[in-house]
Amino acid sequence: MESIDSNKNRIFALVDVNNFYVSCERLFRPDLKGKAVIVMSNNDGCAVSRSEEAKALGIKMGMPVFQAKEILGNKELITLSSNYTVYGDISSRFQEVLETLCSDVEVYSIDECFLELTHMAKAKKDLREFAKEIKARVEQWLGLPVCVGIGSTKTLAKVANYLAKEDKSKQGIFLIGQDTEAILTKVPINEIWGIGPAYQSLLASIGVSNAWEFSQLRKNWIRKNMTVVGLRTAYELCGYACYEIDDVPQTKKEIVVARAFGERIHDLDSLIEATCTYLTRAVEKLWREERYARTLTIYIRTDPFKTDEKQYSQSVRVQIPVATRDLFELQNYCIQALKQIYRSDFLYKKSGVMLSALVNEDQIQKDLFYGDSDDRITEAVVGINNRYYTGKIRTAITGFGKRSWRMRRDTISPYFTSNWKDIPVISVDHFMQKDI
Repeated sequence: MESIDSNKNRIFALVDVNNFYVSCERLFRPDLKGKAVIVMSNNDGCAVSRSEEAKALGIKMGMPVFQAKEILGNKELITLSSNYTVYGDISSRFQEVLETLCSDVEVYSIDECFLELTHMAKAKKDLREFAKEIKARVEQWLGLPVCVGIGSTKTLAKVANYLAKEDKSKQGIFLIGQDTEAILTKVPINEIWGIGPAYQSLLASIGVSNAWEFSQLRKNWIRKNMTVVGLRTAYELCGYACYEIDDVPQTKKEIVVARAFGERIHDLDSLIEATCTYLTRAVEKLWREERYARTLTIYIRTDPFKTDEKQYSQSVRVQIPVATRDLFELQNYCIQALKQIYRSDFLYKKSGVMLSALVNEDQIQKDLFYGDSDDRITEAVVGINNRYYTGKIRTAITGFGKRSWRMRRDTISPYFTSNWKDIPVISVDHFMQKDI
């Protein structure tokens, strides 16, 4: 039986889906297996998920799609628009499968979950066998490939997951036990959770290039130059758990919805249509959080990559008298704000809204001279869109029909798991004929 140094008495695992967006697409498109595939960002701009075959061809994360196609020449590359509705649904199922195996699960991101396995280590359970069980169940129930990293802290589990991906001989499972020095020496400083570019430059200036060297720095130097966050990371690499499993979702402090336009726009009406559409998405999220907003911020900007053109960027912050979640009230503020900052001599590339100063219903401060808003229509709009799909019902100001500002997603896959019309149909006759 394999065990991990339990001197610190804590054991964590990080389970991460490989190439998540591409893996989701392959669930319903088996013909994509073994091919170079990338999923593109909003407006089909850059690669945000790559298959192993695409990585092998030299396509980097964030690479513009036109550049990737130029590099590959005649080699086949399959490009897919991102379908976040499907990815979000698969992510929820991924979490649910993990919860059938472990009671302490923290959703860290759309494709990663932390698990606390301390109780299993104390019970002398073979952790490698448990990691195999995780991989097998996720693959059998969902068809997703995962890697499992296990360590005595969340940072070490993250490192272990990185090594599980890098070392193919480990078959997607890596445990960090007592041989920490030898393992951390192989981990570049830029692969440590929480060490960003600024700290990477700082550490490089003093000759620190890997995780082990960082963990051995004097703690008072780390505290002085990298704050308590850097100090916690160093302690975690030494095996002292500073971060707990957080199984309660954090309350949002603000809600932001911003999009780049499919094509640049210059007229105010289109700007209002697009921004009010984003506001509707933000309000739907506000209702899901069961919160009210006291501040609305609107911003617009031109395309910063068009360096030969005049640039303009502006925002306006609206303080709402009484916290609200009424779409129609917020929409009026939004339109007035856009009229205030709009300039007719620019081509706009992006706009966005932010709802902030969020409060619960029992925290709303009433105003003697400002009546309560009636949000029953908004409740109906949000309810219908939640029941069917976002955009099923919307306000007229957001426009109808084809619009040039709408996000470009030319190769988006069907909504396999969230729309009745797109649910895959399997013919039993087909299999019966094959058997015959």
